[in-house]
Amino acid sequence: MTHSIMIKKLGQLLKHHDCVNVNRYQGYIDKLCTNRKKDGTLVNPWAEKVPNDTWVEYYEKVALTGLRIDGDVVIVTSRGITLTHQAYKNLVLKKYPDAKFDIQLVRQDDAPVEFTKIDGKIHYDHKILKPFSNSAIIGGYCIIKLPTGDFLETMSKVDFEQVKRCATDKTIWNMWEQEMCMKSLIKRACKRHFRDITIEVDKIDNENYDFDSSDNVLLEEINTKLQNTTNILSLNDLWKECAASLKDKEQRLAAIEAFSLRKKELVSLQAKELMKGSNNDNT
Repeated sequence: MTHSIMIKKLGQLLKHHDCVNVNRYQGYIDKLCTNRKKDGTLVNPWAEKVPNDTWVEYYEKVALTGLRIDGDVVIVTSRGITLTHQAYKNLVLKKYPDAKFDIQLVRQDDAPVEFTKIDGKIHYDHKILKPFSNSAIIGGYCIIKLPTGDFLETMSKVDFEQVKRCATDKTIWNMWEQEMCMKSLIKRACKRHFRDITIEVDKIDNENYDFDSSDNVLLEEINTKLQNTTNILSLNDLWKECAASLKDKEQRLAAIEAFSLRKKELVSLQAKELMKGSNNDNT
């Protein structure tokens, strides 16, 4: 079957769907199949080998979520359907047009981020001390503000590494780390606070992950214990407890970063307590 016939046949198979969206989808597939590099070779040689039944399946699966495959918010790769963080954002905006989002990554050179919640409103201070240093990502947060209240979700470096380790294909994570971290943040926020809106999108995105591996369960357990440590001594004891089980190099490095970050947080908290005590003594 020639390429033009394949595109035409696809339109016939999707004729019961919105014709404007189908035409855009056909145009997107046409670009995937025909775009070439400077040397004349195809950018996506795999696209020509995808059968029409699969293209139809992709379209109908995404259409059920209220989104569409456009090559920007929802894209198709050799591994299947891939979502960006904007997909989750768009679904929330459909139901809550007044929603405001702030999705940020926190880097090693940033000052510690502080959050407080007063009367349902999130107040926070994120000082980006070296905006162009491109230092390592140590975590991130997603704040969603609605007229009825604010929602906050945070993730640590360990959380991001855990999600990455679950990915069945690490290529997109290696190429687009920032985007994948941002998507992980809003995906988790939506799962916790807007699950009824994004449940179908989650099913699609989860096809690219294996969340049941023992390595990922271990990292999740360590991260939970980390957040429950309240002093440096207990942090050191926790490291002694966990170190022997961290046999994988990437897993061990992710844990070391998480422990270092938690240590900095605890030192900062202790310094504030000492300063507070000193001020009380002076009064």
